[in-house]
Amino acid sequence: MEIKNDFNTENKYPPKNPAVGRGEVFWCYLGMNIGSEQNGAGSDLMRPMLIINIFSENFFLAAPLTTKKHTGNWYIKVSLNDSYVILNQIRPIDIDRLRESIGYLPEDELRNIIDSYIQLIKYV
Repeated sequence: MEIKNDFNTENKYPPKNPAVGRGEVFWCYLGMNIGSEQNGAGSDLMRPMLIINIFSENFFLAAPLTTKKHTGNWYIKVSLNDSYVILNQIRPIDIDRLRESIGYLPEDELRNIIDSYIQLIKYV
């Protein structure tokens, strides 16, 4: 099976290099993914992503958000746009995928998301 790396081959999404903060939510170009991985939506294949951790000035750990109502341990309701963070889709992303900032989550919500994720992946 050939996997094609065609993200941004036509420079459709020129780097914007936004300043990024932990707990900030950005529109992010996710593109088409495989199987159960979270895709972007709409013609631009974008989705809101929460910055959970900053590895470097260009590389982050992020979680997608959805406005569809979900229940279960993998979904955490947040105040921003009445959304849910999808914990089982957390992934590293490069700064070139980020577009515009949507806003920030309060520190207590970010802490709850991180604590919930740690509990879900904790080896028992």
